[in-house]
Amino acid sequence: MEIDISTLSKEDLKQYRLVDIREPREWEAVQSFECDRSPLSQMSADNLPFDKERKYLIFCARGVRSKNLVEQLHELGYKNTLSVIGGIGSIEELFAKQGTK
Repeated sequence: MEIDISTLSKEDLKQYRLVDIREPREWEAVQSFECDRSPLSQMSADNLPFDKERKYLIFCARGVRSKNLVEQLHELGYKNTLSVIGGIGSIEELFAKQGTK
């Protein structure tokens, strides 16, 4: 349910939608790439911004909230969701190495 994003190539990344579940007050801190934003505090079992057929890489600041969310999503049948180990810092690092935005 977790992934080390540094193992993905640019082509691999294209298979996924990146979803930032941090809260709006956290968005300014770090973000130099495009992604969907869906704050965790605004989600409920009745209001999930996911499609069971799509693949998602879900992240937060350090990977704790995203890991918990992905565990819950898997229980609800959203099997194509993965939590990014290390959170946004891992993504920023990978994109800097790959020259991706």
